[in-house]
Amino acid sequence: MLPPAVDFDDSPSWIKDPKFHEPRLPGDPRCRRNVMVQLQVILSLRHGHRPFRWGYAIIRTAYGPGSDEQFQKVIAILSRVAQVRTANEAKGVKDDIMYDKQQSTNLDHISDEVDIRPNEEFLRRLENDIIDDKKIMAKNGTDLAGDMRFAACIMIDTEILYQFATTPEEFLRDSEEGYASSYWLKLVDAETIPDEAVRVRVYGEDDFIKYWFERNLRRLPMSDLTHRYDDENPGVLYFGHARPRTMPKISLHGW
Repeated sequence: MLPPAVDFDDSPSWIKDPKFHEPRLPGDPRCRRNVMVQLQVILSLRHGHRPFRWGYAIIRTAYGPGSDEQFQKVIAILSRVAQVRTANEAKGVKDDIMYDKQQSTNLDHISDEVDIRPNEEFLRRLENDIIDDKKIMAKNGTDLAGDMRFAACIMIDTEILYQFATTPEEFLRDSEEGYASSYWLKLVDAETIPDEAVRVRVYGEDDFIKYWFERNLRRLPMSDLTHRYDDENPGVLYFGHARPRTMPKISLHGW
């Protein structure tokens, strides 16, 4: 369990450490870390509901027998995804360094150890807002224009709770499940039509973490970030790139 996040107003003193910026070899993987790019985005968020932090407003709309436990299971899985993602980032950097060393006999002096402070800071600055229907109705609301936390909210309804009820206990503990992740979330984005949610993968190539940073970092319109070409659910709005479709086999007979 991570300690409570504090002192968000200041950038970590180590963020300018030369080891993150001065390559030891051409294309040094430790100077091209995705987690550092994401941290820079987080540290640039000086205004809004939670400055210098990232996360979603998670809106619960489903209530009923057993729903409290199911809802907590969903929240725990989302937290686990963030932990797995950042752990995989550090592992990937280490693997890339080791590969570079294997390709050259002149790099034996290069350490393949990876500094995990950026990964820890990434997790430390993750804070979600849990909101239920009653709280939403009781508030008049505030002007949150431009705040990603409220521009795209995760909606946990009966369908999502039912889906996650089937999630195995070992989900993501040793998983390399990627593009084909069978679990997804509903995101209600300010740019979509009111009654349509965007389906976003829980884990993998186009998951909810990538969605958050794509919308904040690149500021792309929804039309550039979504598609409706899922074979299992044609016409449904999905985040990310459409999966490659299997090309029909062409018979050479009869040419």
